[in-house]
Amino acid sequence: MIIMLLWTVLMASIVTWTKLREQQQVINLATKEARANFNKDLAFRKWATEHGGIYVNPDERTPPNPYLAHLPKRDVTTNGDMLTLMNPAYMMRQLTTEFEEIYNIKGNITALILTNPINAPDPWEKEVLEKFKASDTKRIIKEAIKITDIDHVPHLRLMKPMYMTKGCVKCHGHLGFKDGDLRGGISVSIPLTAYYQDADRVTRNMALVVVALWVFGIIMIVRHVKYLHKQNLMEERLRRAHDTLEQRVTNRTAELSKTLAQLESTQAQLVNAAKLASIGTMTTGIAHELNSPLQVISLTLEEIQEALDDDDIDKSTILSDTHSVMGNVKRLTNVISSLKNLSHNGEKTDYQRINPAESCEKILTAMSAIFQKSHISIKKHYADNLPEIDADNHLLEQALKSLFDNATTALAETKQPTIELTVDQQNEEIIIRITDNGSGIPEKNIEHIFDPFFTTKEIGEGTGLGLSIAHHIITDHHGTLKVSSTVDGGTTFTITLPIPADN
Repeated sequence: MIIMLLWTVLMASIVTWTKLREQQQVINLATKEARANFNKDLAFRKWATEHGGIYVNPDERTPPNPYLAHLPKRDVTTNGDMLTLMNPAYMMRQLTTEFEEIYNIKGNITALILTNPINAPDPWEKEVLEKFKASDTKRIIKEAIKITDIDHVPHLRLMKPMYMTKGCVKCHGHLGFKDGDLRGGISVSIPLTAYYQDADRVTRNMALVVVALWVFGIIMIVRHVKYLHKQNLMEERLRRAHDTLEQRVTNRTAELSKTLAQLESTQAQLVNAAKLASIGTMTTGIAHELNSPLQVISLTLEEIQEALDDDDIDKSTILSDTHSVMGNVKRLTNVISSLKNLSHNGEKTDYQRINPAESCEKILTAMSAIFQKSHISIKKHYADNLPEIDADNHLLEQALKSLFDNATTALAETKQPTIELTVDQQNEEIIIRITDNGSGIPEKNIEHIFDPFFTTKEIGEGTGLGLSIAHHIITDHHGTLKVSSTVDGGTTFTITLPIPADN
């Protein structure tokens, strides 16, 4: 019942709102028509004023104006024809009279100080003129509008002030008025009967539509109430089924929680096993990298000792063995240095603003002899106006060299080896891409490519630490190092480094 009452109130409000809107529309339209007629009258008056009035043949309807007798050329004779002057007020009085007879729209030019008493204002016009006069210095009041009856017919009345121009002084200057003074006002009265009839018709039509809509709404409300009653019965059944299902879910959740706990325990064991396996791999790699040169050094020193015990000392043999020892000592030094770099803790010991393109160019220059020897073609693409980044130049160049070394190795069996370098900016990051058209990396090796001591080279050809150290360096610089590769399709390493916020 409440919904029906609200629906009825809403429909009644629509009808009321429509009626009020149409009444306001009547005022708006009539006001526009009144202003248009005012502009028309003002335009006629302006034309007549600018031309000093017009001369016509006098007759009963247009006799010589006695109120213009002070003008020396009120009446003139041309070619034997007598002509009399119609000033703007005289002309406008006749025009508005004829316009009213044809269109029933009243117009009047009036003032508080009159030249011709026939133009005297009615009470409403006089009241408005007094207001115009009171605000004349600031010209605050631009127009006055009122709805009132004229001869028992509703009219919208509009009045605007009329000011003196140079052309008006001719006829009204003797009354003391000058250019720019408030002279009076022009009023227009628009009959509202036709407007009200149209508004009533629209309101009636809307009322019919609203009644039809109200009936339709009542029908839909009744149907909806029945539907809700049926829906409530179905919801009660569903609620019972839901309670039963919820109990089953609770029981099953308890079983799953127990199983999940068992899986988490198993997963923790697997993670620990993976960590131990990783440590074992690293330990094995370190042991291998250290033991191999140490064995060579040990055997070589034994040969040197035997050679020294022999009376017939072969200096060339001792010198060769000494070079072998030095080479393996250098290899040990490289392994220890790589391990030291791998354990670098990321302290900004030598960070400074550097140009990433210049760092790349420096490495390419340093490795140019290697590229030429391997017949590797270098293609470079540097974006314009690259911003500087905060980096340890030495460490960054070390990481770049490791990537170029890896690309050079991958191109060993390629017929037309090419390395393409791109340095660009994307948003707030520097992007460095190093791409080769070499043999590529098998998918099974991709996930281990940055692991320490992981290498596919022969024993003694590499430590397997270069890419791991490069990844560590880039990470310490708050960047990323990623790889994408396809077998026989080449490899791309992508470095992203942040651009400082103040750069």
